[in-house]
Amino acid sequence: LPKLIREKVRPKHKVSALEWVLIIVGSPIWLSIGIAFAACLIAVYACMWSVAVTVWAVAAALAAAALACAVNIFFVGAFSKGIFLAGAALVLAGLAILTFIASYFITKAILRLSADFGRWIKSLFIGKEKRK
Repeated sequence: LPKLIREKVRPKHKVSALEWVLIIVGSPIWLSIGIAFAACLIAVYACMWSVAVTVWAVAAALAAAALACAVNIFFVGAFSKGIFLAGAALVLAGLAILTFIASYFITKAILRLSADFGRWIKSLFIGKEKRK
């Protein structure tokens, strides 16, 4: 990043007065487009990570429901309700384990996707000749 800033800050040629006027007059257009583009990039990044957070929340909810069913086995009066809660606890615990495993792999994939997304954004600012 410091190398990119040093190369972008040093102009290759002297900027003329006409170019400064065009930059200043055109700033309401290019500045608003730049802000909208940055907002879209941030929204895409937030959506990627919201998927990971949601999957982890589902896994935690399944684990909490399994624990609640397991605890409630001892507080029901009828034997049949206790058997049902034991079965539900086992099913929910199994789903929680599978969801935690899936959450791990989804988070790993989103980390990779996030790194690729960052490299893509970087490539927008660095020309093809500078990437090497």
